[in-house]
Amino acid sequence: VEVDVEVNHGDILEFGGLKTEVIHLPGHCPGQIGIWNPHTGSLYSADLLHYPTPLGPSPIGDAKAHSESIQKCLDLKPQLLLEGHGLSAYSEASSKRRLLHMQQQQRDTADRIRFVLHREKRPLTTQELVPEVLPVKSELDYPVSTGIGERRCYAECCIHTHLLWLMEQGKVERVEEKGKIAFESNE
Repeated sequence: VEVDVEVNHGDILEFGGLKTEVIHLPGHCPGQIGIWNPHTGSLYSADLLHYPTPLGPSPIGDAKAHSESIQKCLDLKPQLLLEGHGLSAYSEASSKRRLLHMQQQQRDTADRIRFVLHREKRPLTTQELVPEVLPVKSELDYPVSTGIGERRCYAECCIHTHLLWLMEQGKVERVEEKGKIAFESNE
């Protein structure tokens, strides 16, 4: 796709008599942006509130950046929250509830990973974690190109980005076992 205009966080876009601000919302993907209208309190959040997320592998998907982007939107206190997927929120209270709900879903994903790793007391691969961490999201696990064929890997990517963040926090450790990459609890 040929790009007409490149934008950065804080840039002001004017169109149709409106002045809107570009908000950088990485996590789902590195360059994701939202559009904020401070005059009306309206925020278009793109794919920020799609769950499970991040759906892309690291470094495209980034659970920590996603969490920070949710907080950035909470700090704006939008009156109208327009999502790329799902229902919109039409008041400050409903926007806050929707953003807090996504924030909690992200915490729950990390907590389920930690719980399963702690319970099993052995290293598990990302694929082994999928059935217990994201069992109801199989409809989103449609085939995607890996460069060497297709694979159903969206749930795996989501879990993997959370594992990387948990490693950064010192709660999970990456191990290689029998030629496979696995993860174990440090807790």
